[in-house]
Amino acid sequence: NKITQKSVMLNPINLNNPIKLYNSFQINDTKPIKGPLMSGVETGFVIGSDMTMYSAYGTWAYNYGKYKMAVSGYLGSFDNTDNLNEFSGNFYGGNVRGFYNDKNIWIDATLGLTYANYKTDIIFDGNNTTTNPDGISIYGVSDIGMTFDVDDDYYLSPFVGILSEYDRVLSDSDIDISVRGGMIAGFTSEIMGIRNDYQLFAIIQSNNVQNVGVKFDFLSVIDRAGGSLSYALVNNDHGISHKFTIDLTYIF
Repeated sequence: NKITQKSVMLNPINLNNPIKLYNSFQINDTKPIKGPLMSGVETGFVIGSDMTMYSAYGTWAYNYGKYKMAVSGYLGSFDNTDNLNEFSGNFYGGNVRGFYNDKNIWIDATLGLTYANYKTDIIFDGNNTTTNPDGISIYGVSDIGMTFDVDDDYYLSPFVGILSEYDRVLSDSDIDISVRGGMIAGFTSEIMGIRNDYQLFAIIQSNNVQNVGVKFDFLSVIDRAGGSLSYALVNNDHGISHKFTIDLTYIF
């Protein structure tokens, strides 16, 4: 039974595991508590015990007072090889994000969709056999938190939220709803017109997913352009995976 549950040949929904992992990295991104949401482009590399993934990500963001919003699109490819399954695929998708911050109370919400095309051997969906199926994943998350200023530069921000995800491959589908909680620690400073933002976060979800990460942003206030470096780790039922990203960003 354990082997059958992990097999993509007998359980096609397992093909979506790499896509769900990528969604998790997107959902658990850093939050613009002290700074703006940034427009820009990102290149990323994900590595796990049995998988490698490359991705590109583009975002258009708009900031208006207490309100911040962003529309993003992404694409990528991956290879998955373990002692039971061997498959690869390409994926693309996008999401819409809204952020509201007022008097240290903030709300962050994201809704997205990822589509994938898999390269596989024969897959059995309960009725028929096929190869190279498609998959879809729809996800939504909403968090609410409170920011506590330690001093002018440092802050802590605990939060709670709810996450839902729908996945489908062929006739096999799954719905997952979980609650989550986390903590963000941040530091901001501005020296000679360069704004630096450091953020460290940790998140625990009831579906046995844990995520930690760190991000460093730098922005030229005059030029309204900058960049960032980030690292994130996701631990789930399939092990630990790491994501490394480089961003070039700007403000509208």
